[in-house]
Parts: sequence; structure tokens; C-alpha cells
Amino acid sequence: MSKKQSNFVFTRRTPGISKVLSHLRAHKDGITPLEALGVYGIYRLGSAIHILRKRGHLIETKLMRDDNGRSYARYKLMRKAVA
Repeated sequence: MSKKQSNFVFTRRTPGISKVLSHLRAHKDGITPLEALGVYGIYRLGSAIHILRKRGHLIETKLMRDDNGRSYARYKLMRKAVA
């Protein structure tokens, strides 16, 4: 992918990415891929998080484990930059 195309991906507005950012701002506990799929129909939450980070948002990733030992990520918006 050329640099011009890459910048377009990170600057254009997409409804899914806006929904994820709104969710992160409104919910202190963050969002998981399962929540994103169930609530917003977003199948690739990691991709949306990547784009938000490229746009300058500080987002923390916490790896979690469910009762069956499967791992997943929980993403949280950081309010202030870490020094």
C-alpha cells in the first residue's frame, strides 16, 4: 500500500471507528471484541483501535482470560499521557 493510500485510511471518517471512540469515551471499563461485535457489529476491533492510535489517541490494551482459558483483549482510553 502506498503512503498516500495509507494516510487516507487514517484520516477518513468511518462510522464504526467513531462508534468505538464514543464507546471508549463513555465507558471507563473499555471495550472487548465481543462487545464491539454484539453492540456495534464491528468484527475487527483491533483494526479500529490501530486506526485510533494512528490518529493520536492513547489506548491501553489489557490481555484477559475467560473461564475456558481463552485470551482476549480489553481496550481502554487513557485520559492523560503517561510520562
